Amino acid sequence: MPDFLVPRFSDAPLAFSGTRLAEVSGKETRPDKTNKRWHEISLFRTDSGRFVVAIRFRCETTFDDPYDDAEALDSPADVVQFLNEFDPCEHIRGWPRPSHAQQDDRLRAALTANFDRLVAQLIGSRAEFAERV
Repeated sequence: MPDFLVPRFSDAPLAFSGTRLAEVSGKETRPDKTNKRWHEISLFRTDSGRFVVAIRFRCETTFDDPYDDAEALDSPADVVQFLNEFDPCEHIRGWPRPSHAQQDDRLRAALTANFDRLVAQLIGSRAEFAERV
């Protein structure tokens, strides 16, 4: 019986046994608390030695839909690459009207900056994710 069942938007969930290594949420770290959108990221190590990154997007308004994404990866380097390439604004509608372009730009910049802070929190203190020089 798997320990975890991680949902994914438009895909089958990931089921695995393992350990949750870390979890971070952008809900409380949003610089602008009027922004009702944020990400949550969890990092797992499976019993087979792989890593699973689960990313959740949450929205307290009707403007955007929440979604879940997850990826199974083979190494810490793969985790870092996945998180660096992940687009935190890919699924959001944001401000769709051209007259709201500035608000949309600010929203996307804030979501991206907050996501980057979460990634730093998630892997920043874990030696296995450090770049070796």
